[in-house]
Amino acid sequence: DMSRGREDSCMRTQNMVLAAQSLGLGTCISGSIAMAFQGEKGAKLLGKLGVPEGYSPVVGITLGEAAEAPEAKPREKKYIIV
Repeated sequence: DMSRGREDSCMRTQNMVLAAQSLGLGTCISGSIAMAFQGEKGAKLLGKLGVPEGYSPVVGITLGEAAEAPEAKPREKKYIIV
């Protein structure tokens, strides 16, 4: 069932990014990568990459050695009252 394919891809992407960061690698998620595969040029690129018919990229991950390691920003204190 591919009805949840986009959501599944996003969850897998998050897991891959967390795994990469745990290995000391830097990452950057790109949700706009799907635009590169639109139209005639996009179809040719999908063919060159060997993407099967009926499939399309949803998200991209840039992976490599991070140039810097900034400290995490402090969390905002938000409360939910139920």
